[in-house]
Amino acid sequence: MLKILIIIFLFFPNVLLADTDNKIYSCNENKSKLYVLFNHNNKTVMIGMGEQKKYSVQIDFIYWDTVSYQNNDTLFRSIIFHKPTGRMSVNTYNSKSKNKKLAYYQCTLMK
Repeated sequence: MLKILIIIFLFFPNVLLADTDNKIYSCNENKSKLYVLFNHNNKTVMIGMGEQKKYSVQIDFIYWDTVSYQNNDTLFRSIIFHKPTGRMSVNTYNSKSKNKKLAYYQCTLMK
């Protein structure tokens, strides 16, 4: 019995420490919802099931850029996440139509 307790105490702290580098947020903007996964160990971010992107940090802000292609249009997105408040802004620019769109999301940390 003592051996089992020792194994449990040695194993679980390692599992708990491994999870501290990943944080998943649920973000809402009106009817739009998306999930954001931050890996602070590698300084990468992933939105939904997309590819991982490197991010930069400046004081309380995490920011990164993405490029995607839809219907022969190129969409550039600049994303800024404010760590203390969980607010995220997504600035989208469509290169074909020259339209800009700004959306604000409120994000909550998922446990």
